[in-house]
Amino acid sequence: MIAAAAAADGWHDTQVLADDMPGVSITDKAARSKGSGSSEIRMRATRGLKSLKSGDVTISTCTVSTDSAPPGLLDRAKAWLNMATMDSDTDKASYLLTVDGTTRAVLAQADIPAAMNKGGAHLLKFKRDGDGEVLDYERFSK
Repeated sequence: MIAAAAAADGWHDTQVLADDMPGVSITDKAARSKGSGSSEIRMRATRGLKSLKSGDVTISTCTVSTDSAPPGLLDRAKAWLNMATMDSDTDKASYLLTVDGTTRAVLAQADIPAAMNKGGAHLLKFKRDGDGEVLDYERFSK
């Protein structure tokens, strides 16, 4: 679904440069980019399965990065989510949450198994990287 959405509006196929998540059998992956030079935006998406004692877990990931992000992007992401971060570093923000339609809620570590059975546990990580920004999204579901 992410790759299909990125197939339009100037996005084009690019090399898959990042390693896959250890222990996950990848079933689908795509990489796209848009723009060039310092204005290039890169996107990498994967979907796969990880086998655990409690059963298989579907893991979907998406990483979006740029080498030259607009000033204040991390602060705008924090304001948009409007919830407490899992860390207190000024150059990154991580969120563990559930999404029910348009409602987002903080997810406690102990509630991850139940969330995976009800639509998924979501991990969002925003990181300032030099002049750039990286967004990592991971979804875990059964």
